[in-house]
Amino acid sequence: MRDFALYAALGAAVFIAPAMAQEAGTAGQNPSQESAIRAGHEIALESCTGCHVASPQQEFRPVTGDAIPSFEDIANRPGVSVVSLREALDRTHRNKDAPQRTSISTTTSISDVEASEVIAYILTQKRAP
Repeated sequence: MRDFALYAALGAAVFIAPAMAQEAGTAGQNPSQESAIRAGHEIALESCTGCHVASPQQEFRPVTGDAIPSFEDIANRPGVSVVSLREALDRTHRNKDAPQRTSISTTTSISDVEASEVIAYILTQKRAP
């Protein structure tokens, strides 16, 4: 019985974990990157879905409809990078004095680490060329 449990666990590690990583767009990432991407996905679902389509599996549409770009649209803009996303996020969502802040982002505050995790998640939405 103990051998069966061991083989079942190994089978899950070999076959299920890579499939889950592929589904989340994290295949080929190192474990810390995968962890950041998963955390960014959770933060996005909790904090960003009021205005953005943050995930194809999102249960509801944003209150703004299609007026604000989805994470997939953002990720596929020309020249998008970690740096450009950090600058945009800091300028529009994390700057208390930014005139373009939305009501949802004024009630949502994310740390530098959380912002990095959301950025890592957004970049998984990039389509292959």
